[in-house]
Amino acid sequence: MPDTATPQDFTRLLAEYDLALARMQRSHDQLLGKVAELQGELQRKNDLLAHQSRMAMLGEIAAGVAHEIRNPLGGIRLYLDLLEREVKAQGSPTIGKIRGVVARLDRVVRDVLTHSRELHADCQPQALMNVVMEAVGLASLELTGSDVALAVDCAEGTAALDHDLVVRLLLNLVLNAAQAIQQRDDGREGGRVMVRSGRDANGSYFAVEDDGPGIPAEQMQRLFTPFFSKKEGGTGLGLALCRRIAEAHRGELRAANRPEGGARFELRLP
Repeated sequence: MPDTATPQDFTRLLAEYDLALARMQRSHDQLLGKVAELQGELQRKNDLLAHQSRMAMLGEIAAGVAHEIRNPLGGIRLYLDLLEREVKAQGSPTIGKIRGVVARLDRVVRDVLTHSRELHADCQPQALMNVVMEAVGLASLELTGSDVALAVDCAEGTAALDHDLVVRLLLNLVLNAAQAIQQRDDGREGGRVMVRSGRDANGSYFAVEDDGPGIPAEQMQRLFTPFFSKKEGGTGLGLALCRRIAEAHRGELRAANRPEGGARFELRLP
């Protein structure tokens, strides 16, 4: 400091030093915050990688088991055909029940195989009504004789989507809704599943609504987790596969309870 420096100069330099020190402290704090944020993001990425690794291993195992099951299922179908011809009992209730069980097992096997491989949606313009009606038609075959009614509310319009994948998604949702209605314990018998589709300002949508018991709050966060199921005989793959189909379309699958009772699942497509 020059000999001519005054006390005011010294005070000014101290103030500048304090400001510089405060700026350095703020930068240090920001740096620490950024480091903590990056560490948290790294931990999340590591957790996600570990989860994906476990799921990939589980998928390989599941795919192997599914392949082993598929061959005997084909044999069972063949023997059922032979049995029908031998007893000449077309439409036999017992044979029909066996066919229903085989169809359910086959759907589980197909879900496991689909879930174990990467999904690619072959999106082409499709009429919303056609997609819904095919899914409802398939569901009605499996629900023959049940006390669950199916209803449709479809708007005109088209959307770019993979027809087979979206039909499978809707079929899973409809059958899940029907099962929820059949397994409720509120004393009511029967129920209704409504399948909707349409377009709005946000894109295209498909929705499946039911008047069943709804989704328990403690299960809402785990609905789409693979192999998580609280339903009798459930595998926990149906909804997980539905979410993967939605993601393959760069869309979103949402679940919520309806204010008037029951559940609503909605597929949103961009």
